[in-house]
Amino acid sequence: MAGHGREPLGVGELGKIKESKFTKIDAVTKKEVEWTRYDSSVGMPDGSVKRFRVSAPTETAAYRAMRAKAEELSSLGTSLSKKNPTVADAFTDWLEHREKQVKASDQKTIGGKTITRQTLEQYQHHAGIVIRLLGPVRLTALSVPLIEAKLESLITGGDELEGASTARLCKVVLKMALDHAVRLGYLKANPAASVVLTSPGVPEVKAPDRAALDLLRAMVKARFEAKGVPGPKPNRRVLQAIELMVATGARIGEVMALRWRDVDLKEPSVALTGTLIERGPLRRQSYGKSANSYAKFMVTPFVGTMLIEMKENTPFDRLDDPIFPTRTGKHAAPSAVRTSLRNIIEKSDVELPMHISPHSFRKAVATHLEATMGIEAASHQLRHADTRTTRRHYIARAEQVRDATPALVELSPTGP
Repeated sequence: MAGHGREPLGVGELGKIKESKFTKIDAVTKKEVEWTRYDSSVGMPDGSVKRFRVSAPTETAAYRAMRAKAEELSSLGTSLSKKNPTVADAFTDWLEHREKQVKASDQKTIGGKTITRQTLEQYQHHAGIVIRLLGPVRLTALSVPLIEAKLESLITGGDELEGASTARLCKVVLKMALDHAVRLGYLKANPAASVVLTSPGVPEVKAPDRAALDLLRAMVKARFEAKGVPGPKPNRRVLQAIELMVATGARIGEVMALRWRDVDLKEPSVALTGTLIERGPLRRQSYGKSANSYAKFMVTPFVGTMLIEMKENTPFDRLDDPIFPTRTGKHAAPSAVRTSLRNIIEKSDVELPMHISPHSFRKAVATHLEATMGIEAASHQLRHADTRTTRRHYIARAEQVRDATPALVELSPTGP
């Protein structure tokens, strides 16, 4: 074992190891069991030595934990190990740690400690905002009031609802970065855990109903048939993508990622097996937003007929070809549909009753299913982990209370 005498420890090299035993009450059996504890130290990249302690139910498990802790401290503590580390240093180390957990775009495993490239990019974006506000502050100088004041400035400095959302996400990444610093021993406690931010509430959900959807369909079709209108005509994939989103409640990235191998024209059905990522070069990711993203949906006869016509009229009909191809057979980008839809709406003389974007179709599906089949069905269709997300963000409030007179008549008087 390395680290004898006064010789300096190399990076990742363990120092003197002290073993001790202690007893602990087993959570299941409620009996005392013997645990092994190791106290040691490890060489850091800046030449310093960091002490640490691990414990486990067996000597083998404790030794493995000690080796893992030493590797973690020596490889991830480069920025934090400097004297008086700052918030920016904490984010540098934490993001390096998360970068190693990003799974490949074709990796199909779910759960565990892996994260998607999208998630990492969101972490990086909000970390940049926090660093702008708190980057130079030393970790030892952080306090709950200071963090609250800086994050609250995001809420009061612009759009209240958008600012509150940004502040909330900044608090989340700051807490994770500081948890990382606590785990590595550079903070005793995480002040971000006690931060409470102003909440302006949740914006009212507005979902298009059947009348609004039919009006939008008529607007899109009119744009296809218009003559003498300046500018290129939109691609028919706009309306086809709309119908698939309305038929499934899927996200636009999931719909645009569909391949012919994901489509069963006989049932008819579509299987959501991935999504398209547009940050950087457009790429297909073989997993969705969450563990619940994998799903197979039966579709309406109308959409089934539409899919048959799409396949009959495309030169790209092999199993791995996209159902929404570009002229070169690549996946068409979700942003192309968003832009086309926005242009059609802006240039139309018809006024829609509400703002409609691709995400509006998920709200339309959720609201309709909740009204006809219940909140559980709506949540299941959108593949949410629980019904609270569905109700809070996707269900439009009914303007008219459901008719309860058949039940309430029992409380009414029978005579004058």
